[in-house]
Amino acid sequence: MRRITYTRRIILEKTKRFIIQNGFEKLTVRNLAFYMNMSTQPIYKQFGSIQGLQDALVKDFFQRLANGISLENLEPEQLFEEYAYYFVHWVRKDYQWFSQLFLSENRNEETTKKLRQTSCRHFQKLWERGSASLPETTLRLEQLHDNYLYVLIGAAVMTGARVDKAQFCTALRPLIATAFQGELLQLESV
Repeated sequence: MRRITYTRRIILEKTKRFIIQNGFEKLTVRNLAFYMNMSTQPIYKQFGSIQGLQDALVKDFFQRLANGISLENLEPEQLFEEYAYYFVHWVRKDYQWFSQLFLSENRNEETTKKLRQTSCRHFQKLWERGSASLPETTLRLEQLHDNYLYVLIGAAVMTGARVDKAQFCTALRPLIATAFQGELLQLESV
């Protein structure tokens, strides 16, 4: 009998599929182990708890997103437009997972907090690429993050499967300018 090794990556991928099929509300270590036809031990060994697993799913989403795009040598307005275009294309490839992760009302509060924190750290790195300085306060950075994230989520939900990059960026430009409320980008003059 062949023994299966449940790596961290396998568990993360199977958990994503479980959540897509059953929602966050049914995600327990026991339910996931049953779904994967294994004991609970590999899940606890790799992630410590169901919350640790959900936190890892959030980190994995943003890490894979960041690894998939090159934003070198772009002006700030191009940086945020290019990122938005990439984000929409990237989530379209796995829209069901995106909708569970970002739009589900059934995530627990801790996972929702982790999603926002990880997204904000990811946004901060993006901001630092486009600007020499961060906003004066953490609260201001979080506000700018939230505004931009709403633009990204809205674009991902509203954009069809095929989209012209130039038209997409032109349409998103005023939304991004509004999201940043005059900070970093002077898109009104573009």
